[in-house]
Amino acid sequence: AFISLSDGTTLLGSGSIRLEGSAAVDEARLKVLGTTIVESGLTIATDGNGSISGGGTIDLRGTMRVEAASTMLLESCTVEMTPTGVMCAVGGTFGLGASTTIRNGRLQTSAGGAFRVLDSAIVSFENVQNQGTLGIDDGGALHVDGLLNDGTVVVNTSGGTLGSSIEPGDGTSISGTGSIVLNGASDASDALVLVNGSSFLGANQTIDATGLGLLAGQGTLSNGGTLQATGGGTLVIGDFVFGGIVIDQTSGGLLRAADASIVRILNADLQGGTLETGGTGLILTEFGGTSNIDDVHLTGVLGLVGRSTVIADSFVNDGTIIVNQDATTLVTTLRLEDGMTIGGTGTIDLRAPASDDGATISIDDGQTATLGAGQHVRGRLGRLFGGGTLFNEGTIGADAGGEVRLDGVTIDQSGGGRLSPTDDGVVRIEGDSVVIGRTFESSNGGAVVASGLDILVDGDVHVTGTFGLETVSVGAIVTMGSMRLDGEMILNLQSSNSTSIATLIDGAVMSGDGTIVFNGFTQPSNALLDLPASQTATLQSGLTLTGRLGGFGGDGTFQVHSRLDPGTESEYGSFAIDATVLLGPDAMTRLDLGGTDVATHDTLVGSGTLELGGDLFLRHAPAYEPSFGDRYTIISGPTVIGEFASVTGDPLTGVLVRRTFYGPTAVQVRITCPEDLDGSFALDIFDVIAFLGEFDAQTELGDWNGDTVYDIFDVLAYLGDFDAACE
Repeated sequence: AFISLSDGTTLLGSGSIRLEGSAAVDEARLKVLGTTIVESGLTIATDGNGSISGGGTIDLRGTMRVEAASTMLLESCTVEMTPTGVMCAVGGTFGLGASTTIRNGRLQTSAGGAFRVLDSAIVSFENVQNQGTLGIDDGGALHVDGLLNDGTVVVNTSGGTLGSSIEPGDGTSISGTGSIVLNGASDASDALVLVNGSSFLGANQTIDATGLGLLAGQGTLSNGGTLQATGGGTLVIGDFVFGGIVIDQTSGGLLRAADASIVRILNADLQGGTLETGGTGLILTEFGGTSNIDDVHLTGVLGLVGRSTVIADSFVNDGTIIVNQDATTLVTTLRLEDGMTIGGTGTIDLRAPASDDGATISIDDGQTATLGAGQHVRGRLGRLFGGGTLFNEGTIGADAGGEVRLDGVTIDQSGGGRLSPTDDGVVRIEGDSVVIGRTFESSNGGAVVASGLDILVDGDVHVTGTFGLETVSVGAIVTMGSMRLDGEMILNLQSSNSTSIATLIDGAVMSGDGTIVFNGFTQPSNALLDLPASQTATLQSGLTLTGRLGGFGGDGTFQVHSRLDPGTESEYGSFAIDATVLLGPDAMTRLDLGGTDVATHDTLVGSGTLELGGDLFLRHAPAYEPSFGDRYTIISGPTVIGEFASVTGDPLTGVLVRRTFYGPTAVQVRITCPEDLDGSFALDIFDVIAFLGEFDAQTELGDWNGDTVYDIFDVLAYLGDFDAACE
């Protein structure tokens, strides 16, 4: 049975029109053929099943109601409500079929009632207020041009696979205090919010993926509310098919992954607002996608999945960014835009499993970015690269046994940044990289390592841990400015036969109380401090230079006020003097003696110029005692100028003494008796002549009897001892 309503019909009164089909909805129908006005006070209701169709419009000023266990189907019609119009589902269901439009007015539900966009139906809402439960069935689509949602909209009520969607139109605002629930079961596109224009989500609105859901399109969603995944659900933002959406949260929006839930970002732009995770919840990028983040505030975990890229403008990181969340071998990149800043107190964790390409922070050539003071870049394997400049005010480190590489990038730490590997981790400065300023600190076996060519370390770097040059493949050539060394700098970490050279900049000053270790393998160039011609550098007191093989090279001049201590606990050492080295009055040279053969004591050798100064101390190897007649050539090869201010050492047996003899290209120490002044190991007239020369010059040796007076008694005392013949 049906009632046909012609165009221009007006229904008046305070009664009701009841559709009471017993089974199928078409058993009781209203056919609306034009525009029908239903005045206030009149009710269209169903206590069974019924339908309204016909292609016309109902101007609803009264009430349309579905009661318990009943269904009213609206199909191929328009319901336009005035402020007094209302549609109520009181325990029953409004089924919204194909080509149905609802304009203005209110949708209310109670006692389990609901509105349902039916399977495969396309329904339009225009400026509707939803105060109840609205479901979009499998394959259904709801086009929205203005929605005040104070209830719940469920996209894909049955968890089907045909794809259900809500599609706000251009300029549409979804306001109110309700939620849009995405309930896809097998694919995120089964529950879709499709935005192809500019749409707005109000401050108290929530889009909530409790199952699988997709937010995508070619448009912009201005989110002032909350986009989230909860209850183990997954919300995907952006898509290859529907488009990479723009999410503008600058008005205070929140993107959230609750405990055990996931938000996935694929080809989307996120602008402003907060990214938040709770419990084990994660916000992840999607495989193969490129997304942008700008001015967001991260308070949880953002994970970049393998083969994804995030292009980042300024943002605040108070959480954790994981680059290569799933530890794949695929290239994963966090690309920093020109002029951007990462603020806050957070961590960027690089997690490549094998190749450092798997976890990359990139800055394009000629561009700059800033890592704030509270930021910590770390990880088991990754790299910073790109030819740009990172102003590091925070910390760049490496996890236990891990390695973070600086590859062709400039790290400017003059604002207070640190390279800080720990627990056998390494921060590696690779070829064509520049590090300027502040601190290299390491602990528990960690090290900052330079390996490669054309590396610059400048800006008064302060080393408090281990800084090493490692000759991987092509060697290590580092240009260095002034440095405060309170830790250790090791030239040629692995003691290989490759070149390891630190070339100092003109005027460079090395200070501190740390150690420079020359760890060459077969030749001095394996571990060398170098200085170009006409340039000078200063090594201040407090520093110790030690190691098995290495030294000074180039044509410049080193002013050395430090301690020279060749060798190690198990090996004798040899320092090359292939530059001009001036030992200052506060310098200390300590050489170990274990035998007269050159291989059994420390030496200074080379082809440069050595101007002696300061003190020389000779230490005996364990269980070794020098004996009469021993001679040690401790310096050979360079042009030797001057003398040590003093020569001392471990005690000798009996009356034996050391005599130091200086030549133009060598310095030799001889063990003899006190009266053997010429070191010939024989007492003869030449020793007497030598004594008289010392006496005439009023040296310490000339005052033979030690009374501080130079007189005949010194001569007599010497001659008396001379007669004793080295007894």
